[in-house]
Amino acid sequence: MAPVRDEGEPGEDPAAPTSRGHEVDARVRRTRAAVVDTAVELLVEGGVGAITIEAIVQRSGVARSTIYRHWPSRTDGSRPRSVP
Repeated sequence: MAPVRDEGEPGEDPAAPTSRGHEVDARVRRTRAAVVDTAVELLVEGGVGAITIEAIVQRSGVARSTIYRHWPSRTDGSRPRSVP
């Protein structure tokens, strides 16, 4: 199995293997996948306006601080931040 890497191209699945950057811990992949899956569920159910940090926190169980660690701003939503 190829190592999972961080920081792919914008718009790529944040939980998927990528070709450059640092190796990503399985917990990080699971956290990112939970946040992205929850955001997609909220989008389908209520449109863009339903996607809020609070809604993602409540539904996914991922801490607000963890979400901001991976996505420092709303404009960074499609691309998780690099993990040292």
